[in-house]
Amino acid sequence: MFQNVEFPDYFPDNIPHTAENYNLDYFPSMMQGTGHASISFKADENAISQYENQFSQKAIMSFDLAEYIDSGNLFNETYKDEMIENGGDKYSSMSFFYDKSLFENTHNVKVYILDSVFDSNHPHTSAVLIDCEKNIVQFSRLG
Repeated sequence: MFQNVEFPDYFPDNIPHTAENYNLDYFPSMMQGTGHASISFKADENAISQYENQFSQKAIMSFDLAEYIDSGNLFNETYKDEMIENGGDKYSSMSFFYDKSLFENTHNVKVYILDSVFDSNHPHTSAVLIDCEKNIVQFSRLG
């Protein structure tokens, strides 16, 4: 059905048998609009712990989602050196897709950036968001 997209390699082929509240969200890129793909679900502690271990090691940068939301444009200034170190330039900025309703009442969400072009005008970012308190994970691709 989704002929114009290949889901990224880091998206799970199968979700854990304990998964609840799973959701597949997809919107294609059209003309100048940036699309996204996302899979999210709640799983048992063991599965979430394995995802956290796997993606914390693969991430080129990581931070708390609350820090990203609360700091607004200051986030880009705070992480400017890290973005440049990972291929950005002095105009770099961070954009990624996440489900705001999924993480709205939580304060312990870690964002693992796997790759990014660090460009707000044409963003392409791979991220995994993990809430270890509520055992929720979201695999996300923007662009």
